[in-house]
Amino acid sequence: MRRPTALVVALLSGASVIVALPVARAAPPRPAGWVITRTGRGPAVLTGTFTGNANSSTATAVLFALSGRGKARKLANAFTSAWITWGADGSPHVYGADSPCVAACTNPLDGTTEFGFSSNGHRLDAAVYIATWDVKDVTINLTSPGWRKRPWTPSMRTVSTEHAGDAGVRASRTSVGTFTGAEAPGGRYGSVAWGALPCADYGSGSARFSGGVREWPLDCGYNPREWESNARATRWRLSGDATGVDHVVNVLVVVDYPAG
Repeated sequence: MRRPTALVVALLSGASVIVALPVARAAPPRPAGWVITRTGRGPAVLTGTFTGNANSSTATAVLFALSGRGKARKLANAFTSAWITWGADGSPHVYGADSPCVAACTNPLDGTTEFGFSSNGHRLDAAVYIATWDVKDVTINLTSPGWRKRPWTPSMRTVSTEHAGDAGVRASRTSVGTFTGAEAPGGRYGSVAWGALPCADYGSGSARFSGGVREWPLDCGYNPREWESNARATRWRLSGDATGVDHVVNVLVVVDYPAG
């Protein structure tokens, strides 16, 4: 099978969100996840690979590491947090107006991607979380000693371009249309979120991303994507006005911190 191109956003520091107009609703939950923890005491270097097949054009995976407990928890910067999105539509979608689809709405094309993750040579003493949405056949290989993985069912929400704009067309994981706003709640124990203004390939407009430690301005040309975290309950919002073309389907992805 030919491996499709996957968008990977890997960042070393945080981000955040603000208000929305026509409010987009999160899709039905299709999550799965894993937690990677130490087998012994003390920190150790972590390396590994994540491989998965897209089950639809909304396939996404989020990787992050948490240290501390309760409201003192924070992202462990020794581990590079990442957002991966890939997959494709089997048939075009027309949204807005009165036409939900051009052909069959549920005919996704499968796709496989592989992503290497690590603590960048630093000794890590934190739990690493991998949360996936609409991803199947996942394989996680730990290539450094002293670590183990176990299944985890994450609480997460996604908002797609289809639910975050006035009108547009989506085909083969490319969206062409307008964006007005998206929002979703974070969990009671904290959450991490990624916001993407859907005009990185071509377009114009801007937005504000709020809900985390910082609020971030986004624009189609210079900075269309950001991420942020919050150790407290919050509501994530991406609000603005933009028109353009992008190969990102999910404009907002929120993953809740587990209790702890």
